[in-house]
Amino acid sequence: MYRCYEYIKGRHERCADCPVDALETNETFDGDRFDESSSKWRHVSAKRAEWCGRNAMIQSISDVTEEKETAQALQRTSQLYELATRGADIMVWEYDSRTHCIDAPEHGMQHLEATDHIENVPDSVIDRFRDEDRERVIEFFRAVDEGQPVVTGDFWMRAVDNRPPYCIRYRYTNVLDDEGRPGKAYAVAQDVTVSKQEEELYDRLLRQLLISNTAAIGSFHMNLTRDTCSEGVSQ
Repeated sequence: MYRCYEYIKGRHERCADCPVDALETNETFDGDRFDESSSKWRHVSAKRAEWCGRNAMIQSISDVTEEKETAQALQRTSQLYELATRGADIMVWEYDSRTHCIDAPEHGMQHLEATDHIENVPDSVIDRFRDEDRERVIEFFRAVDEGQPVVTGDFWMRAVDNRPPYCIRYRYTNVLDDEGRPGKAYAVAQDVTVSKQEEELYDRLLRQLLISNTAAIGSFHMNLTRDTCSEGVSQ
């Protein structure tokens, strides 16, 4: 029979910081211990008990190295994911088209002032959108529920408290189940209020230029970086 210090660390004497030694009768210890010599994690469960009139120790020791490494890797991935989403100023969550529920990580709904679990979507969130966008919101979620691979849309949100109306760009990517039916959709959202306001300002300026210059036939937007020309305003 091996004692824990023999099994875990190959020692011939008790560890100086052993928590088990301090246990009184009927007390228990349950925890993980790391052995630097073998780079292994062990889970130790121990209990003091009376056995045949003697003060005994019942112990259970198991190797949990793989579980620990998996948990640590998940934690690192979660931290990187949080840093990436915060740094890129984007929001992420998961939408279940079967239950019509949204579940988000702790920081997933930043800027939207929403809880991390929302049921009965889109009915429960439709009031957050401006009146003129609500029909498009319903059509948006209908497309997601029908399983379209990618559904995108820009929607203006209503003013909240002291915050003026703001525009969010949504992108839902569907993941189909083994039978090809929609189940989960992963959502990415970003506040595009500034760019939308700049677009609206640009359109207004173009229209004012056309009004002031009656000889002009129209205007077009040139993107010299991409070497493209997009349709502008004509009269």
